[in-house]
Amino acid sequence: MSLRLTLSASRLIPAPPSAVWRAFCRLMAWPPQPGRAVLLPLGRGERVPLEGVEWRPEQWAAWRARWRGVAVRQRVEFRPMGRGTLVESREELEGWALLWWRLWYSPRRLGRRMQGWLSALAAAAEGEHTGGD
Repeated sequence: MSLRLTLSASRLIPAPPSAVWRAFCRLMAWPPQPGRAVLLPLGRGERVPLEGVEWRPEQWAAWRARWRGVAVRQRVEFRPMGRGTLVESREELEGWALLWWRLWYSPRRLGRRMQGWLSALAAAAEGEHTGGD
């Protein structure tokens, strides 16, 4: 038996999916170079070797990786909603190393980090949408 942790967060960003996607690509260095991308395991932006990557521009991006003894699966979806885009991120972590990481990362702290990333994405997307940076 292994430990599992699922983190999810969402945010409505007042910009169209095209602007949010461009901001996501810039922030995450997406699409990834062969076998590497910026991931957010435990809310940290790090370059991690990937085991699988899939995406559909302006709709979703998903990846799998192993990071410091933890299997990571993450999916980010971009859904048009009114005059904006609902961004939903779901990260699944599994492995015994989560016991050790739990000493530094409480679920509340992880949630704040994930929301912080969505705030950075929102700021970047609004800059894309208005033509500024």
